[in-house]
Amino acid sequence: MSNIYFAGSGGGGVDPDDCTATPAQVLEGHTAGVNGYDDPVEGTMPYQKQEGTLNCGQSSIILPGYHDGTRSITANSLASQTPGTASAANIYPGKTAWVNGNKVTGTMATQGGGTYTAGTADKTVVPANRFVTGNVVVKGDANLTAGNIKKGVKIMGITGTWEGWVLTSTDLFYNGVFAPGAGCRSSCILTNSWIYHNSSASLMQITLGARDVRSYSHLHIYGAITPYNSVKKQSTIDLYNYSGVFSSIVISTEQNKWKQYDIDISQLIYFNNDCYMKLSDISKGEYSDISVHTKISHIWLS
Repeated sequence: MSNIYFAGSGGGGVDPDDCTATPAQVLEGHTAGVNGYDDPVEGTMPYQKQEGTLNCGQSSIILPGYHDGTRSITANSLASQTPGTASAANIYPGKTAWVNGNKVTGTMATQGGGTYTAGTADKTVVPANRFVTGNVVVKGDANLTAGNIKKGVKIMGITGTWEGWVLTSTDLFYNGVFAPGAGCRSSCILTNSWIYHNSSASLMQITLGARDVRSYSHLHIYGAITPYNSVKKQSTIDLYNYSGVFSSIVISTEQNKWKQYDIDISQLIYFNNDCYMKLSDISKGEYSDISVHTKISHIWLS
């Protein structure tokens, strides 16, 4: 733009008082006659070179001044502002999200909660790529302890320590395990395999416990019943209740010889709470103690 010069009043020039521009309305670096000034003045309007980019939600103030139209403020693309890798299957059903500039409605598979019990095979409780809407509980068992698992066997990460035996309904004692109500009464000790006599000063007594025996005819004992009197080699097995002996047998025994002994109980109806079995040696016509070598591994009904 050219500088403007005004001729003197005698020459018929333009009177600056007839102009409406002010110095702020004249571009900087240029001069003009403006209202209120007798001489040309330097413009103060700034030459703006504003440009840039904006994201969603941002704004930019347009600065006052001259803009020549060659520059711009540009909005970034929605895709560049919503980068992602999610697909509809990764988004909860019915919910929406913007992914790489696109609005995506979720179709993710869902599953309710539940309670599950462990078994002998693996179970897939929640399949892959599924949203669980409730608690998933794997049920525990208070009986899952080392003492309830066979020794050396590992179940669910627990190594068993139990060395006993699982009784049948007819067993009163088997390999270190008594049936409910049965047990050592006196002068005997329980091991993992048998009951053995532990005193030469008292008689060995085993409690049989209260039970209905009407469907059985015999009580059986398997063991090594060793006589204290090595000459006579005879012992007795007596069955007692609160009223005294109700069944008895005399047996021939040998040192550390394992045998089965059978007592007839066909005439009995019940073993009462005080029912027990006593083992004795027959010596000189009287009862005395059996040997401390005596062991019993099995007592059962048939």
